[in-house]
Amino acid sequence: MLTLHEFSLSGNCHKVRLLLSLLGLNYQSRLLNSAEREHKTEDFLQLNNNTLTIADIAIYPYIALVNEGKFDLEPYLYVQNWMGRIEHLTGYVTMPGIQRFND
Repeated sequence: MLTLHEFSLSGNCHKVRLLLSLLGLNYQSRLLNSAEREHKTEDFLQLNNNTLTIADIAIYPYIALVNEGKFDLEPYLYVQNWMGRIEHLTGYVTMPGIQRFND
């Protein structure tokens, strides 16, 4: 079963809850303590283990199109590397305007 680590009042967490519900997927909700910054603890950060998530896919187009706003990603090597990991996924498709850094 999927476990959704979430904040109950987060709009982004709601998007995931909504998607899981619309897809008919069973999941277990685990509420995080935002006052204690539980989402920033080493134990929590190790849960993801640096694999791509739905959040990465959701934010990718916005970051990939920053050149349209005249923002230069050239100095941000980690961001470029992250984009490259997404761009090299099997099944990746691009869209007009996306500047690829890691061909």
